[in-house]
Amino acid sequence: MRRTWGAVRRPRTLAVLATAVCLVLAGATASTGAVHVQHASDRSVQAAQAVSSAPVSVGVTAVSPPTTAGRPTSPAPRPHRADAASRRPPTGRVVYLTFDDGPDPHWTPQVLALLARYHARATFFEVGSQVRDHPQAAAAVRAAGQAVGNHTGHHQRLTDLDATAMREAVLAGPRGTTCLRPPYGSVDHRVRALAAQLGLTIVLWNVETDDWAKPGVASIEQHLLHDVRPGSTVIMHDGGGDRSQTVAALRRALPVLAARGYRFEAVPGC
Repeated sequence: MRRTWGAVRRPRTLAVLATAVCLVLAGATASTGAVHVQHASDRSVQAAQAVSSAPVSVGVTAVSPPTTAGRPTSPAPRPHRADAASRRPPTGRVVYLTFDDGPDPHWTPQVLALLARYHARATFFEVGSQVRDHPQAAAAVRAAGQAVGNHTGHHQRLTDLDATAMREAVLAGPRGTTCLRPPYGSVDHRVRALAAQLGLTIVLWNVETDDWAKPGVASIEQHLLHDVRPGSTVIMHDGGGDRSQTVAALRRALPVLAARGYRFEAVPGC
């Protein structure tokens, strides 16, 4: 009977021992796997931290907007367009119209009539011989409230004259004015010195209409409409020849400039 019991008991003991060993091994494997998982997780966190802390390159296209010549290619904002009914002519715009070589009995009255229509003042740089030959036209300029400037006695180029002749030429111009426009715009240190001695201010221009050359009404009008800016001094002519083109261009341009908000005044100090 002992043998039978011993033979039966020994296998059960071995089975129990085998089960215990398996449990120990399973626990060890699970613990090792957990350690591996933890290590893998730590490595993932470290990698993510390394990426986030690395400096960003300027040339990375994923974070930089596409550019053209150093500027974003996004479309530019469209300009605001005011409703026609809400637009108003700009204020504070002044242009100085000037007329040379008169007075002329035919053309000067036509220029004066246009200026009066648009409540415009201008400055007439008159030639002394013309004033003497056409006193009524000269008187009409002053009666209309227009300013008068000195354009010498006979339209001489002052820089070609000696000191005595230069002085005589200026003194032969219109009286009662404080402004001098040297013919052809020719000025040097001698002309400036003489003007200062006589108490005259030299007045030139910055918008040339070329009307003296009779380039056509459209050309003169274009200069008036496209070259004039606030504060511009414009040179035209009411004498010295046929000024029909000047009168026609002025007739077209004055209402347009007035609609743009320009007002027409005499050169200050003249």
